Amino acid sequence: MKRIALLALALLLSACGGGGSGGTAAAPPSAPPSMTAVQINLGDDPADRLVAASVTINSMALVSARGGSVAVMSTPRPMEMMRLMGTVAPLAMAGVPQGTYTGVTMTFGASTVTYVDTTTGLPVQRTVPGPMTTTVMFGSPLVVGTTPMVVNLDMDMAASVGIDTMGNVSMTPAMREFHNPAVTGSADPEDGGMHGLTGIVGGVVQVRGLLFLDGGAFRLVAGRIGSA
Repeated sequence: MKRIALLALALLLSACGGGGSGGTAAAPPSAPPSMTAVQINLGDDPADRLVAASVTINSMALVSARGGSVAVMSTPRPMEMMRLMGTVAPLAMAGVPQGTYTGVTMTFGASTVTYVDTTTGLPVQRTVPGPMTTTVMFGSPLVVGTTPMVVNLDMDMAASVGIDTMGNVSMTPAMREFHNPAVTGSADPEDGGMHGLTGIVGGVVQVRGLLFLDGGAFRLVAGRIGSA
């Protein structure tokens, strides 16, 4: 009987994988999500009393419909809003995981506002301390698939900037949004076209009469300065 019991125990251990020596294989890691380019532009609706409004956007993230957020900008970017009346300028370009997004959260740093004093008629400059955070909910979900998308943000300056009777300035960014697929070859910045080029000149090189401005990531032929 003792020998039969030992044989039964050996068969049981064999059926169980030798007492745990053959566990379940680990599942393979999931593939990373596909990424698609999203360009985010910023423009403004003007305010008659404002002369200038220099803001700094510290960070920006898209709000995912599945929860959480996806950062699209983490390096502070200064922008002068009053020069953008009736148009937009690129604020960020990022590779975004394909999916659905319901809004965008922006954090502003300190801003400088110049306005006209209604009593003296003279310009007055005030600094508004940061940070200021605002979340813009999309009128319709932003669905990022395989086609590059453009998100246009419009800052209503009259609604965003408050000036009290003592001349103190406050700011609560009020934004509107619309988005659309990028249009290949379009010159319209709202469709993803280039509005301007900003860079840092790292060096100047003259080759056969052409002046090259070397910015590291790009090289711009600025013009002919002599005979070739």
